[in-house]
Amino acid sequence: MTEKSAVLFKKSTQYGQILVRNELENGEWVRYLRVNERPESAMYCDPEKLNELVFPYMRYFVYALSARPEIRRTLLIGGGGFAYPRYYLEHYPDREITVAEISPDIVEISRQWFGLKKLEAQKDRFQLWEGNGFSKLAASEEKFDLIINDAFQGGRSIGRRGGDTACIAEHLNPGGIYMVNVITAEKGLFSLPGKLFASSVRNVLPYTILLGCGQDDPQIRPTNSQNCLLLASDREL
Repeated sequence: MTEKSAVLFKKSTQYGQILVRNELENGEWVRYLRVNERPESAMYCDPEKLNELVFPYMRYFVYALSARPEIRRTLLIGGGGFAYPRYYLEHYPDREITVAEISPDIVEISRQWFGLKKLEAQKDRFQLWEGNGFSKLAASEEKFDLIINDAFQGGRSIGRRGGDTACIAEHLNPGGIYMVNVITAEKGLFSLPGKLFASSVRNVLPYTILLGCGQDDPQIRPTNSQNCLLLASDREL
């Protein structure tokens, strides 16, 4: 085993076993943050690609910014290895982002292994909420143009209840977008989770769109469970 493919960090926590490991993938070294062996975040090891996105579904986040070019303030619930915040700050220099991460262990791991310290140095554009993102949001008076829920704990989704959506809506600016990473199929038998969740969200934010994120992978069909993005707003998308 080479030094790059060795395990860099391993720890059992209340949220599961955390593992940081560099892995060779399609000829490139990728640093993975895994919780109970499930990939929670990833970062290219190549210094020139540190701020690029490894996970394809995150590249579809751009849809929200395309739908509402006026977006300036974003909240991300579920920081993980802070892959999207690195990309966001690099590619959108006129926007700011707040990130909520519930696990203090993941925060410290991200400072050591995933460049979080460099993000925290950008105090005018980056803010970190340590703790439960929904509790932090409920206690806050801040409002955002875009709120992204990408919170998972070892594969279990977080913040998908009706009360959570109501909290989100209270902290969105008019016309703001709530975007949620949902594991579901676009159609067919395995699309039920997405349909049920979209129906509950529409009770609060009436306009919704469900986007499958597997279009670039020929092995993923619309009937397969996959990362899908549910976008919701009080105005037409």
